[in-house]
Amino acid sequence: HATENKEETLAWAENLRKKVEETVIQVEGNSISCTISIGLCFSKTASFDDLYRNADKELYKAKEAGKNCIRYTYIIDPQA
Repeated sequence: HATENKEETLAWAENLRKKVEETVIQVEGNSISCTISIGLCFSKTASFDDLYRNADKELYKAKEAGKNCIRYTYIIDPQA
């Protein structure tokens, strides 16, 4: 989700998480539901690799927190 607004991104991610949680799929007469965990990283200057690595760490924190949640972090610009 391309935006520079952290709150907008978090709201978008929460909306996605809720939609997945509320969706029930019928397969061969069985109801299947699932949840997602989301890890995010915010930075204006970090490389893609740094963003990816940190978002992945946050994803695992979300899973450890009981799943079906969002965790995020920031990479602070050392020049700021």
